[in-house]
Amino acid sequence: MENSTLFASTVIAVAVGVLVGALPFILLRVRSGSAANNESRDIERLLERIGALERCQDAAGTSIQG
Repeated sequence: MENSTLFASTVIAVAVGVLVGALPFILLRVRSGSAANNESRDIERLLERIGALERCQDAAGTSIQG
């Protein structure tokens, strides 16, 4: 009985150690995912602004293209 308790304690300790060791990588993955979403939104906003600029220049009879 004592050996099984020791084994269970060892398994739990190893599992906790692995989770604690992996925590920075998990947080980095979560943060990079949210950063990717922010970048995607920024790109969408930039494209909207470019589209608005093109529409204004079309209305004025000019072009931003060389």
